[in-house]
Amino acid sequence: MLHYLLAWMVMHFWPPNSDQEAISMGLIWWCLTVAFEFFTGLVLLKQPLTRVLADYNLLAGRVWALFLV
Repeated sequence: MLHYLLAWMVMHFWPPNSDQEAISMGLIWWCLTVAFEFFTGLVLLKQPLTRVLADYNLLAGRVWALFLV
């Protein structure tokens, strides 16, 4: 929920001037989210990289990667 509020605030107070800028903002947001997920898994939860990567395996039924899109 906090993500949506923060995204709304950014878009409301700092709207993109073009489609390219909106896409760039989205890609930056996506990169920061993935970086946060990896940081949380690897550093805070002390999970091995293989376990963190397993959360992004669509063939194993893990749909988290689709949620990020």
